[in-house]
Parts: sequence; structure tokens; C-alpha cells
Amino acid sequence: MKKQAVVILVVTLVASGSAIADPPTPPSHKSKAVAVSISLGATLVPAGLGVLVAAGSSNEYAGVILIGAGALFGPSFGRVYAQDKKPFSMLPLRLVGAGVGFLGLVLTVASSWDEYSSNDGLVAVGTVGFFAGGAAYLTGTVIDIVKAPKAVDKYNHRAAGANWQLRPAYYAASHGVGANLSIRF
Repeated sequence: MKKQAVVILVVTLVASGSAIADPPTPPSHKSKAVAVSISLGATLVPAGLGVLVAAGSSNEYAGVILIGAGALFGPSFGRVYAQDKKPFSMLPLRLVGAGVGFLGLVLTVASSWDEYSSNDGLVAVGTVGFFAGGAAYLTGTVIDIVKAPKAVDKYNHRAAGANWQLRPAYYAASHGVGANLSIRF
């Protein structure tokens, strides 16, 4: 009788310790595919809507604003979904790339506007600026979209967190009572 009371006491203590040690329900698991889809959708949908708005109405500026907002901010939204610590880290590269590309385009068009007074040196500089800016913009966009799944992995790892569990156990082969300890980190 004494032995059974001790076993019941030990099992009760272990079970109550296990209930205390169990972590709260972790946040929901995030998906890599959803992060990439959000990045692509937030980039392409505003661009498509901007083209439709600019082509179908007298207010072209609204379309240009939609296209610009999607092109600049959209690639980062997958990392925002994954709760990345610096989701807009590639935004400066996209801004600089878009600015240099736009200035290069303006310089190229303005320098070659009049065929009699065109300056081939400025046309070349403008063309290089246009392509260099486009490359910088595309690099920032691709990096943000590629980092979205990695940000999801980091989030899921943080959400799982380190925890431990102590649970009672019964070993049928030896007719013994014990405890199982599991640690995850």
C-alpha cells in the first residue's frame, strides 16, 4: 500500500510538472509558397492595375503611382508576412536603381531628341545609366523574393522555440513507473 501511494504521488508530481512545462500553443506555421506568392502578387497586381488605370482613364498619374508602389514595395511584402526583422532592406537598392534608370532614360531621350545636335557621349552615358539602374532594381527585387522563404524558415524556427517536457511513463516490460524528459532547441 505504501509503495502504491509513493508511485501515485510520483506520477502526480511528474504529471503536474509536465502540465507546467508544456509551452503555450506556438504561433501558426507560415508557408514559404505563401511568402513568395505575396511578394510576386504585391509586385505584379498593382503594376497590372496601374497599366489598366493609366490606359483606361484620363488620370495617368494614378496608374503610375500604382505601378511605382507595387514595383518598389511589393517584393518586400513576403518578408513582412514572415515577420522578418528588416523586410525593406532591399528598398534602397530598388529606389536607387529606379532613379538611376529613369535618369539614364531621360538623358538618352533628351540627348538624342534632335538628330543634328545629338551628343553621342551623353546618349552612351544615359544608356549605361538606364541598364545599370535596371540591373540594380532587378537585383533588389530578386533578392527580396529569394529571401522570403528564408525569412519564413527563420520565423518558423523562432516560433517553435526551445522547450522541454517531462511526462510520466509506464514501462510494461519491467512493470515500472518512470518519467520521460524531452528537450527541443
